[in-house]
Amino acid sequence: MGESQSSQSAQKNVPVGVGTIASPRETALFWWLCFGLILMAGGLLRFWRLGHQSIWCDESATAVRVSGSMHALIKSLNRQGFPPGWYVLLLGWRHMLENLFGLPKWLAMSVTALRVLPAILGTLLVPVAYWLGRAWFDRRGALLVMLLAAVNPFLVYYSRDLKMYSACYFTIALNMALFFEWMRTRRAWPWGWLFLVSALFMTAIDFLSWMIIPAQLAALLLRPKRKWRWPDIPLWMATVCLMGGLTAGWYYRFSNFAKVTVGHDSAGPMGWVGLYNRMSWHTFVGLPTVHLLGFLWPVYPPTPRMLNWFGLSPGFNGHLATRSIPWLAHLELALAAILFAVLILGLVPWRRWLSPVETSQQKMAGDERPGRWWHVAIWLAPPLIFFGLGSLPRISPWSLYPHFVMWQQRYLGPLVMAWVLWLAAALVRLPGWWLRASLASSFVLVMLGFSLTSHLLCRQEPWNFIYPTALKFYNPKAPDEMRLVCTRPAHAFGDQTYAMLTALHQVPKEKKESVRFPSPDNAAATAMPPVILLPSIAGLWKSQITEASQDRTLKVLVLADRWGDIKAGPLSTAAVSARLGKGWRLVEECRFRWYYQWWFYFYSPWRVRVWQRVASLPAGSVTLHQPISPRPK
Repeated sequence: MGESQSSQSAQKNVPVGVGTIASPRETALFWWLCFGLILMAGGLLRFWRLGHQSIWCDESATAVRVSGSMHALIKSLNRQGFPPGWYVLLLGWRHMLENLFGLPKWLAMSVTALRVLPAILGTLLVPVAYWLGRAWFDRRGALLVMLLAAVNPFLVYYSRDLKMYSACYFTIALNMALFFEWMRTRRAWPWGWLFLVSALFMTAIDFLSWMIIPAQLAALLLRPKRKWRWPDIPLWMATVCLMGGLTAGWYYRFSNFAKVTVGHDSAGPMGWVGLYNRMSWHTFVGLPTVHLLGFLWPVYPPTPRMLNWFGLSPGFNGHLATRSIPWLAHLELALAAILFAVLILGLVPWRRWLSPVETSQQKMAGDERPGRWWHVAIWLAPPLIFFGLGSLPRISPWSLYPHFVMWQQRYLGPLVMAWVLWLAAALVRLPGWWLRASLASSFVLVMLGFSLTSHLLCRQEPWNFIYPTALKFYNPKAPDEMRLVCTRPAHAFGDQTYAMLTALHQVPKEKKESVRFPSPDNAAATAMPPVILLPSIAGLWKSQITEASQDRTLKVLVLADRWGDIKAGPLSTAAVSARLGKGWRLVEECRFRWYYQWWFYFYSPWRVRVWQRVASLPAGSVTLHQPISPRPK
């Protein structure tokens, strides 16, 4: 009886997340309820308002690739650095929507329909995060890992994106979970062979999956010898050889990416990354903040490099009073500082020092988890070192290929789950249940708040907000009666966006800056009003307005620009109305903000204004909205 009471007392003192044994209250129903609620929350964040964000150029290129045949798909990847796995999977998804569910091609190719597949994979990553967390923690700690993955803003954002990143992060987490399950059970069948299959799948999705190989190799070689089994290393080596063969075979037989990139003075098709990032301490410390909290390290006011990347005018910083949120930049800075403090303090074994009997209690609880803290360190360190050196200037003796082309938060996305494990471990190791609970709940709320920016804010160029306004005044039977003039996309390759919005995903051959769109509500419609894309030059806009006023066939003029905070000048409402003349009247105005992806504290104040000839104006049709964010159709 005395031994039983002593054992129960010892179990009660075992710290949460370090091999605890569930109390009678903690039944299987309780754990399944927590598991289900977290999974539902993760799924809701990934599926709610899935079509809210406008399509961007990479998504457009992805949709164009899967709009044709398999042969055309493989040919389109000739100069790209990624394998075909994701595109083949997305092409199969499109055919399933068409043939199994009977959707017409125009609907199966809609952005929302295509985004369902990455949203499914992003949701599946949530339970995989729990499984992966079990390699390090007990059920409570694994639920914390699962919760942090469910509300992670970075994972939520890319689960709603057409690129391969959602599938990449999912397959990497699955492969690591299978690897540690294999190490825990020491059974090559089925876990070792499932690990092999998942490794081939993740390699076919994205070659960035090679980032996790050093951590796996170290986990194999540094295990206690008594835990080695003869199939382990041979099977793992066979897996790596097959991954290498798949990678080399693709680059040798189908892709010219290596030929046009490696060894050349130019970075080839990846040279654009040098415009986005440069190697600095802001870039380096911004990686854990964006992977965990959903924002890059705040720099206020925005630097010229940041303004150049988004195609903003040099005078942007002169209007920060109406184009930025200074307090949000300061708040992000404080949150980043707290995050780093927790990550660093979590390295200290506080609870082992404060509870010397903890180690013996873990052994009593049968702690056989294969995950170790240094596994997370090795998961993070080699990719950071490699890409850090690769981001140095070419003249540096420490510079490595790929020379400025890979230091991007999404390319280093395979490290996200390592950061999540580190944060969970840091929270678990802190002393005091009240400190752990308050910090964990605070991080979850912050991450949830930044996750909701994907559902509530405009984080891509705002075509989903412009076209619904114009469509209300569009007559498909007389398309030349409307002209839609927009600010040119931030980059030239942003014109691919318009290819996606055409019925056959082809840019018209006529005028380079004039593209016609189909109506999203009518599959038979093949045209929308010409969209004129203009750079930020006032003279060009004035010429378009003058030309519209003189065109007698034109009845509706729609102007979409990002200078809504400028009340005077040639593009002010009064100036445009005066240039058009008395025969035109402003009938609608919508205002909204375009927040810049991972920097939420500065934005462009977009506006969409509609002028209509008085002769064609119905009575009482004037509608002004200041401000609103029209929902995409």
